[in-house]
Amino acid sequence: MLCEKQEKLIKSHIYPEWVYKALYPKGKIDNNNQLILVSTRRNYAKKSPIGIWDDNILCAKCDQYIGVTYDEPAKNYLLDAEPSKYKEIPGEEGGVYNLSDANPTILKNFILSILLRAVWSNREEYAHVKLENTTISSLKKIINNNSQTDLNEFSVFITRFMVGNLKYASKKYSQVPYITRISGTNYWIINLPNGYKIYTKIGSKIDESMQPFFLRANYPVYILEWEKFEDSNELEMLAPHLEKLKGKRSN
Repeated sequence: MLCEKQEKLIKSHIYPEWVYKALYPKGKIDNNNQLILVSTRRNYAKKSPIGIWDDNILCAKCDQYIGVTYDEPAKNYLLDAEPSKYKEIPGEEGGVYNLSDANPTILKNFILSILLRAVWSNREEYAHVKLENTTISSLKKIINNNSQTDLNEFSVFITRFMVGNLKYASKKYSQVPYITRISGTNYWIINLPNGYKIYTKIGSKIDESMQPFFLRANYPVYILEWEKFEDSNELEMLAPHLEKLKGKRSN
């Protein structure tokens, strides 16, 4: 679908495989302690050792291209590197951090590529991830060319959970994208290991208060630390499954 050629499609992850491996305690897939996939609709929880994949979204060449161009660098930025403190947030517990060696264009397009893969997926888990056809066409061009994008079209900023009572849970958490609303603006949320919660806005309305933190070429990559996992939507979505997950883990 990315290259628009009649190529054979292969089994591809929507989120790269390193996301799932990072969720295991030792950083590698453990079939004796498999990951549990929980529904955002709160109606099921099932084992999913290598996460969610789809054989209807990418050919081998496009899968390799996305892996080399976006997935591997993003792993280096978000999983292997540790951000440094930039400044405190006045009157708040959290602060602003900086990923000094990260390429903001690649990092932004990595997030956009996850949204594009999720939209294309036929998996039930991604049925709610929908975008306009014009937006999908724009995303394809951006991903194919690793293009810089205007904030009026796509805006992305990164947050990270503060250390709280559920530090381990916040570091070992991921899920399918979902929508939240900030100051009247809709954002797609993508959760990644290491406590990252990434916001993506699609459309022309800019949230002026967040503009200094949006990913853009030739600017630093800033990370906001402003929320604890125990106060988040993520815990609220996970909570109904906790007892079931305990039972599955003990099997």
